[in-house]
Amino acid sequence: MRMQSTSEADTGQRIALEDTDHLEFNAGSVTDAYAEISTTVVCQLPSSPSVRDVKGYILKALLRQMPVLSIEDIHELRLLLDVNVTNDASVDEQIAAVFEAAVQIIARWQQSQSEQGRFSA
Repeated sequence: MRMQSTSEADTGQRIALEDTDHLEFNAGSVTDAYAEISTTVVCQLPSSPSVRDVKGYILKALLRQMPVLSIEDIHELRLLLDVNVTNDASVDEQIAAVFEAAVQIIARWQQSQSEQGRFSA
């Protein structure tokens, strides 16, 4: 059975994350991490960011928020992230899409590693 949690950040952007309640963030829950990361990223982005810019800032923020992630994990995430969002989307939509996609990949990694008896992200 898949659990799904839906979060709505201060921006009103909704994210739906399945099987992510077990992930550990410095901010606490995935909802708290999303709120903190989205706020931080919005403040750091250039005035006209591209989706690539958003990905970079989100990945840096995830590295700081998730103690289990290594720099190698972030590089792999950058390669694996396939986000269906355009530069025309709002910054909030871009942040939500990138965050959701990255966290889903991390959750799959952890699930796979847990099934093998280990987890290194």
